Amino acid sequence: MKPFRVKAVLFDFDGTLTRPGALNFVELRESIGCPQEKAILEYIDAIENEKEKNRILSLLEEFEMKGAETSLPGCGVDDLIRYIRAGGLGLGILTRNGLNPVLRALENFPGISKRDFDVIITRNDSVKPKPSPEGVRLAAERMDVHPSEMVMVGDYLFDIQAGKHAGSITIYLQHPEVIHRLTPDADFTVSHLHEIPSIIHPGQAQKRRDKAN
Repeated sequence: MKPFRVKAVLFDFDGTLTRPGALNFVELRESIGCPQEKAILEYIDAIENEKEKNRILSLLEEFEMKGAETSLPGCGVDDLIRYIRAGGLGLGILTRNGLNPVLRALENFPGISKRDFDVIITRNDSVKPKPSPEGVRLAAERMDVHPSEMVMVGDYLFDIQAGKHAGSITIYLQHPEVIHRLTPDADFTVSHLHEIPSIIHPGQAQKRRDKAN
């Protein structure tokens, strides 16, 4: 692939910055009647009855909040976040989850808070969810970088598709204990977060412009 320079890193949240398994999607699908072959948010969006749609959205929020309360940071998250910040790179989260569950889960991260992130983009924002590239592009805009200068890191197909469609570098976090039906064609594949610094090289990256200038 062509040489690239990293100015920002964008992470998926559940299963990427958190340990996998906090959310039982099989249970959620059964509770809302979502078929296995359909993506959950797209299934909900297609419901025509607004009352029923709002009821299911409430169930989804409760499901996410329950998972957030027991979420744990992924192994090596603290060191990785500090490494990225020390390199002067932009740092963001892009998730299909709601904002409140993300903020609640971050309370379980020792030494990390929402203030460590330049942007947190959730389904509460007015962009289409992943695999749409809209969230990636919005994050790049808010961090004042071009999408091609940003790395998208995620543990699922939608994360990689969103990054690729936006023109970003993509890193697939393939947990050894988790098997997905579809393996995305990412630019890089890693098994652990501690492998990411060797890809992004923040010490050699061009630092973002100082906004004070």
